[in-house]
Amino acid sequence: MIHPLTFFKHPETPAVMADERGFLIEVTSSFCEQFHWTREQLIGMPITVLIPPELHDAHHLGFSSFVTTGKHSILEQELDLELMTGRGERLLASHFIVAGEINGQKRIAARITAR
Repeated sequence: MIHPLTFFKHPETPAVMADERGFLIEVTSSFCEQFHWTREQLIGMPITVLIPPELHDAHHLGFSSFVTTGKHSILEQELDLELMTGRGERLLASHFIVAGEINGQKRIAARITAR
């Protein structure tokens, strides 16, 4: 398994990390540049700020199920998903999502690249 911190060793990798509550706790400068966000706009915000509104419910179900049971169906595979940019635009992006623990806390990270 790939550790969530892997994406953050290289600042040129566009990536985000969320805590077990679904709040963004880390973003790379490359992610911010590619998708027109600032670090200040994202840190502390729910990850749903990056997800189109009509997909929020599905995201909440899958995310909470993973956090409580540890079972997943989307980790460590390339997924083409829509992403909301800081300009309010939708973009199709490739997501590679990983999960693990950092200092005993569950963390979920994604490398996200525009298609």
